[in-house]
Amino acid sequence: MASRFEDPALGHRLSFSLAERDGEPVTKVEMWVRPGGGVPPHVHPSLEEAFEVLEGRLEVLAGRTWHEAGPGETVVAPPGTRHAYRNRSETETHAVCWTSPPSELLEGFLG
Repeated sequence: MASRFEDPALGHRLSFSLAERDGEPVTKVEMWVRPGGGVPPHVHPSLEEAFEVLEGRLEVLAGRTWHEAGPGETVVAPPGTRHAYRNRSETETHAVCWTSPPSELLEGFLG
């Protein structure tokens, strides 16, 4: 499962791979989000997503609250939690979304 794709409508490039985080298998989604890019609110009933910002700023909705995160910060959306992300800055944001348990369905959902 190592693949990449770009979605001009959502303003992001994504790269999917299987990885380990804290000794557990996860899906690693590397994200480059253009200014104005992001995804609308949605729910994954059985997946946890942890959005870790590497460069830039990312706003992440987890439940009813938007959290602004910068480099080195992570926002977690537990399973069944309404979530989204967006880049309201003027520069591209580079982040990683760690998804557990690993799921190839996520790639189909976002790709």
